[in-house]
Amino acid sequence: MVELDLGGGRGVTAEPSIPREVGSPGLLTTPVGWSPPGPASVLFSDGSGRLAVIGLGVDEYRVLHGYPADPGRTAVLSPDGSQIALSVDEGVEIVDLVAGDGRTIDAESLDSDVLVPEAWLPDGSLILMAKSYAEDPMTEGIVHRLGVLNAENGLFEEFASATYVISSPGFAVAVSPDGTQVAYQYESRVTIYNRLAEAKTVFDLPPQSVLAGKGAWSPDGSRIVIASINPQRDREWSLTFLDPVTGLETADSESLSLRGAALIRLIGWNSQTQKPIVVAYDAPHAPTWDLAREISTTVTPEQISRVSIYELNYQGAGPTAIMQMLGDVDGVDVASVAIDSGNFRAGGPPHQVTPIGSALLGLLVLIVSIIGIVWARWGTA
Repeated sequence: MVELDLGGGRGVTAEPSIPREVGSPGLLTTPVGWSPPGPASVLFSDGSGRLAVIGLGVDEYRVLHGYPADPGRTAVLSPDGSQIALSVDEGVEIVDLVAGDGRTIDAESLDSDVLVPEAWLPDGSLILMAKSYAEDPMTEGIVHRLGVLNAENGLFEEFASATYVISSPGFAVAVSPDGTQVAYQYESRVTIYNRLAEAKTVFDLPPQSVLAGKGAWSPDGSRIVIASINPQRDREWSLTFLDPVTGLETADSESLSLRGAALIRLIGWNSQTQKPIVVAYDAPHAPTWDLAREISTTVTPEQISRVSIYELNYQGAGPTAIMQMLGDVDGVDVASVAIDSGNFRAGGPPHQVTPIGSALLGLLVLIVSIIGIVWARWGTA
């Protein structure tokens, strides 16, 4: 892959690629609605309540204001990077990064109180979790439904419903590479739903384990992946391969591990190396499992001190850092098309407007305003 310099340290590749450096967008970064960037490689949040995207093959940054969502968990980038589905008060907002506009799926239209985007299907359909609160909490439970919002006809096709606790966003659902199978987790139980046969297989996970994330299917779709924490070693994580039919560990399951993170989330596989890529959350004060000795996947943005992305290596070798976060990045998602490509570019974070720069800019605006007022009064005198 040849990298071209566009000036100012920015790079562009002819194909989808992952930037190795990501930084907080500057104060004057253009909003998506003003200048749509087209498909994005990365969606991230910068700790100030803003979401930002980076172009699929070029380091063009755009921001979205007013969306306090968590990238990769309550804000998910479509596989081709052209759309973002994110939780809002009314339900789910779908932002088109090509057109620069959006549409809202109202929770009430699906007879629910809360909607959360869980995963995209290859055809652009969206899997939603619809939560309905109990009218009488003393006799009824909260209902969590899963269904596909069909991209062609807009219908919600429900495939699961239970009052059991569903796994946290970002971990609850994983779609096979061909889109025909969906793995989802309620409490400690995983169900494999075959969309073609409309058949289901159910099995229990080992203790301290969770469906690993949106990338929790092997590239060939023959195995699923769970993330487990070592109860004897705090913050030591491992990935394990399971047979989706039996739920048992496969004979060829290889050792993949990462130490030091409060939480990891599998987001995809490098097609060139066949190695998994994970997001690691560094949150020193967040528990890695709760009082019930179950894994905690509820690390909040306020607890996160750093987010990193690694490619995990086999046979006990240490992980390889593939993306460096500059600034206060506390959440990230990467488009599957960029991950699958196995291509990387240097990355060109925008020039930052520092606090001093912001103050000077504000002072300049104030001076210009005063001059304008004085000039207007002088002109009418």
